Amino acid sequence: MKKESFLPYLAGIGAAVIFGFSFLFTKEALQVTRPIYFLAYRFTVAFIFISLLAIVRLIRIRLGKILFKELLPLILVQPLLYFTMEAMGVQRTTSSVAGLMISTIPVFVLILAHIFLGERLKILQVVSIFVALSGVILITLSRGGEFGAEFLGIIFLFASTFSAALYNILSRQASLKAKPIEITYVMMFAGFVGFNVIAFMQSLALNELNNFLTSFIHPQIVISALYLGTLSSTVAFFLINYTLSKLPASKASVFPYLSTVVTLFAGILIRGEKFAITGLFGAILILIGVYGVNRLSVKHAPKRRLKR
Repeated sequence: MKKESFLPYLAGIGAAVIFGFSFLFTKEALQVTRPIYFLAYRFTVAFIFISLLAIVRLIRIRLGKILFKELLPLILVQPLLYFTMEAMGVQRTTSSVAGLMISTIPVFVLILAHIFLGERLKILQVVSIFVALSGVILITLSRGGEFGAEFLGIIFLFASTFSAALYNILSRQASLKAKPIEITYVMMFAGFVGFNVIAFMQSLALNELNNFLTSFIHPQIVISALYLGTLSSTVAFFLINYTLSKLPASKASVFPYLSTVVTLFAGILIRGEKFAITGLFGAILILIGVYGVNRLSVKHAPKRRLKR
């Protein structure tokens, strides 16, 4: 295989691995700080990093009041709503369960596209949706004695999945008004400002401002914020967009499944997270269902970027 033809696959694998480990790093950080505080740290790192790329002209960004106004609905959904729900969900569940739940985003995109955009569903797509959702139900029930403690977390993850699907719908219109990197920059800025303001207000309300201002130096938080703020929020974005620019959608759509597998095994092997047989069967159903949704949709939809 020529170097030029191998690089898109390598980039896709790299992005999938980065995304796959993102839930593990989030879970590690949330062991020692509050979700909103960590999101403030993460997006501070992300905004500084992408701003440095703009300053040294590795990326070019066209900004203005009109652009921010046009993207306002988008940034309210993601990063603000999506990452808030995701972090609160990850805190209350395991990283592997969170990764599997988030992997159902394409299913919800298809449902919302049918409801709001009038896109027609094929019978096999409907079957794939039910297969994936059946897997989610099995995983939820497989938590056994932990079900009560994790139920709220699963609800939060459902909310984050729904908001990510809504983001995908909104981004179709936004992509006509701004370049992908400009949308990413605005999202990082919105996350930086929004989460820091919310975290500051929460720390005042809880009388722990000093804790919010000093917790960033904790090793688990530093490592996680650097990983998620640079690799997951920016580097992986470039990798997956490079892959999408070089490979047909039918081939590029395989990499999200690799990401889910990485998340699952990272949680089990590194964090020692447990999975019952029914849970593993549920994971297989999710992968089959999401695969069916993507494969049946790829000929009828424009390329979409993988976003985490």
